[in-house]
Amino acid sequence: MAAGLVEPGGEAHRVRQLDPGERRAKPWILRRSADPLPRQRKRKDGLGQSMGGLGWKREEQGAGHRPVQAHRTPMLPAMSDDLAERLLAASELHGDFVLSSGKRSPVYFDKFRFLTDPPLLKELARAVAALLPDGITHLAAPEGAATLLVAAVALQTHLPLAVVRKEPKPYGTMSQVEGHAPPGAQVGLIEDVSTTGAQVLRAARALESAGCQIGIVVLAIDRGGGARLREAGYWVKAVVNVEAGDGAGPVGDSSGEEGGD
Repeated sequence: MAAGLVEPGGEAHRVRQLDPGERRAKPWILRRSADPLPRQRKRKDGLGQSMGGLGWKREEQGAGHRPVQAHRTPMLPAMSDDLAERLLAASELHGDFVLSSGKRSPVYFDKFRFLTDPPLLKELARAVAALLPDGITHLAAPEGAATLLVAAVALQTHLPLAVVRKEPKPYGTMSQVEGHAPPGAQVGLIEDVSTTGAQVLRAARALESAGCQIGIVVLAIDRGGGARLREAGYWVKAVVNVEAGDGAGPVGDSSGEEGGD
């Protein structure tokens, strides 16, 4: 099957990951993956009602938080069909890598290789923007490399953004959520590569504590973290899904978290 990108409202590509010691002789084999809806979550504040995967529809939303729809498909040029393969080709490394957990991995995804390539980053930002549903008013990302991607998406969509620290800073404003994340905002939470989902989940909870609602989580490369996020009740889409081959060991990326995220 020829590589291709996710069309708006479509499914992510699932990619088989190499077994340890296996070298790629042919291009990635891509197939469609399911996009299950999240579990329904109860609102703590009692505002609004469930509306499927988008999250929660607020019955009372201030004029300052009206959805901005500059990211919708008519605003975007056509996406190239080979972006999924080029993202993986740019970031996939083979060797003997030691992860931050101390585990060893034969495969390493260096996301900085596509996040620091301007043409590739711009195409990826377009692909992420095309996955955002109507109603998203703000963007956010965990601190770290994902801030490069969310900034690029903000330039495509003209949506304000926030960066979520791992912990509140111990000085100044003492904030954990930096930037634009007002109460009631419908947030598109963006991550570059996710394996465990831990960093995204932490960011989502911090945003919710600040009064925001997570409308969708968009992953550039989903290496397993999406499943945990769906289990936690979030709607998740990915540009590329990486499927581990049978017998594959732990696979690392450049995130600095155990197992990658």
